[in-house]
Order: sequence, then structure tokens, then C-alpha cells
Amino acid sequence: MRGYFLIHKPNGYPDLDDGGEQLLFKGYVLGAMAGAWGLYLVMGTSAQLAAIHAHANTVGICTLGGLDETVTGAVKSALDAWADAHFPSLPPVPADWTNRQVIQELGERVDENFTIPGTDIQQGGLHPDAEFRVLALAPQKVGDFPIAVRGDAWKLIDIGAHAALWEIWSDELNLMQIHTVLYETMVPADSWGLLGVVLVYGSTFYDSAVMDAFDHPAAELLARRDRIADYMEAQGYTSTGILRGATTEHRQIVGIVSALGYTMPQLWGAMHG
Repeated sequence: MRGYFLIHKPNGYPDLDDGGEQLLFKGYVLGAMAGAWGLYLVMGTSAQLAAIHAHANTVGICTLGGLDETVTGAVKSALDAWADAHFPSLPPVPADWTNRQVIQELGERVDENFTIPGTDIQQGGLHPDAEFRVLALAPQKVGDFPIAVRGDAWKLIDIGAHAALWEIWSDELNLMQIHTVLYETMVPADSWGLLGVVLVYGSTFYDSAVMDAFDHPAAELLARRDRIADYMEAQGYTSTGILRGATTEHRQIVGIVSALGYTMPQLWGAMHG
């Protein structure tokens, strides 16, 4: 997940000290700097970005996915207070501006050629290691995937007449491409694609690796859960209670497997260790 922040940087590095240790994040781009402050695009998990947002040395503006939303009253107030304290020449933020306009204005105050960063930092990522093993909701024939799979793909079980639960091993770029195409083109919309990334084989999946990788807000994980549950019920799998109560990607997979009439040990046993 990625978010835009103003961060104090007296030594050229984001000053995010928390009791003697720096707050964690995965990476950043410094888009513009003025004095001891920088305008950053930070990459991290949703929890990491929330901790940065709450830090006294930051002003959080928006996530990458929220660039074209109207600036909130809380962000406007925080930015105006920050400007009063550090750059009183800045006018108040117009209430009807989008976050994109705010960030563009802040950047251009320092550099007239400023462009909003976003393409020069890798997306949040699916897994910290080189090998990527995921579960996905995809068409029942690998030949019907809208994009080629670079690597190995094993169908685990059909779900109704159209979809299947797949195990896919591939590189990160290919997996993210597969998810994007499935998520955006298959019906029901915004439901197909990667479901989860293996954390500990035989035990657990990451809680929000897919949502974090694509900068989706936490609410999208729950909305997608309900769309998948609706789809499964329409296919005759009505035992979706566990799925509808899930709040993490791991628990959603547990719910899908349960609705299909199987257990997690059976899922791990069917996967390729």
C-alpha cells in the first residue's frame, strides 16, 4: 500500500523515531523537499502507514488510491496548521480541492516541474521472498486466463460452472498482472483474482497481502468478501457463514474452503509443497 505524507527530515531521512526505533515501512520516494520537511510517497502495509500517519512528525494526505478524492476536513485542517507553523506563505487549502491538487500544489511550490510520483516505486508487493505462492479465483481452464501464467498453475477445485480455486507459482509482476486482469474483467466484477499469499506453508496465509499490494482500502477486503460469498451462494454453495464473517485474507480462504465442504488440512494436502 502507498500513501502521501509530509514528513520531518532533518537528516535527509524520514524522521519517524518511535521510542528509539524507526517506524517500519517498505520504501519511499522523496518527491519534493523544503527546509527540514519532505513530501513523500511511502510504501508499506496498511498497519505501517497507519502508524506513520499517527506520528507527530508527519501530516498524512491520502493513499495512492485516494488521489482523486476531495480532501477531507481533517486533512485540510492538518495541512493548514502545518503551513501556519512552517510555511506561512502557503494559502489555506481550498475545501473543494482533490488530494491530487493539494499534492501537486505542494510539490510545485518547490519545483515547478514537480510530477506526482507513483511509477518509480514498486507496488506494495505480495511477499518478501523470491518465491511467490498464491491462491486465486480464476477460470476453470488455464487456457481461458486472460493473461498467460509464467510459472506453474494447478487447479484445485471447480467452483460452480465458471470459476475454480487455483494454486499459482509465478513471479510477482506476472501475479500482479494476472490479478489486475481477472479483477477488472471477469464477472462478477472486482471479485476474481488473487485471494491470498502463503505465509507459512501448511499453516497460514498473509492477512492482507493482496489488498496491500494493490492499495485497496480495508473496506474493499470486506466488500470483495461479500461479492465472493454472493457468487458462491448463486452457484449452490450456501454454507458461507465463516466466509461472511472473515476480516482477513487468511480467514476468507478458510471460509471459501469451508463453503466448498472441505477443511484447511485438506486444502494444504491438495497444494504442492
